[in-house]
Amino acid sequence: MVSGVVGDLKDALVILIIVLLNAVVGFVQEYRAEKALQALKRLAAHTATVLRDGKPMQLPAAMLVPGDVVLLEAGNMITADMRLMEAHALRVEEASLTGESLGVQKKAKALADSRAPLGDRLNMVFKGTLISHGRGTAVVVATGEETELGRIARLIQQDEPATPLQQRLAQFGKRISYIVLLVAVMPFHDGPAARPTAHSGAPAG
Repeated sequence: MVSGVVGDLKDALVILIIVLLNAVVGFVQEYRAEKALQALKRLAAHTATVLRDGKPMQLPAAMLVPGDVVLLEAGNMITADMRLMEAHALRVEEASLTGESLGVQKKAKALADSRAPLGDRLNMVFKGTLISHGRGTAVVVATGEETELGRIARLIQQDEPATPLQQRLAQFGKRISYIVLLVAVMPFHDGPAARPTAHSGAPAG
């Protein structure tokens, strides 16, 4: 607006383009993050079969706590990160977490390396994955944001660092703004005022 008022339409156009580019880039990033969060929410199961007082019962996933014993069977969506206690021909689709397209054979046996990569933790099942075959029993070790799926959701929600393009646009926009403000506050005039000249033939004082 300042550039337009002082008549510098070229600067005004450049600043407008920078503002529009920043708006478009910001909108695209927010839209992608929102879509990713919606996809993660769809992966979260709503209920689980939990053993309470030795009896199985259906509970909302939000009511699970670490230590709960959950019964697993083919077709179940995993409601929390769990350590397997029993596994009978249990296979789990973990593509949502690891990208592995084939079902992973799970076992209750303890791992030799407790810090194994996610895809190699064969005695664990993770929230948001799907049991494709078999059955088993597992104990809940993490729920909500403490799960591997919750960790991914937190990373998506965090502010992403500015891209190199955004950084350059921001720096360029600041420079243009400083220049425009400097030009706007400078006094404008046509030059020094003409001095009055003595008329010829004037009587001497």
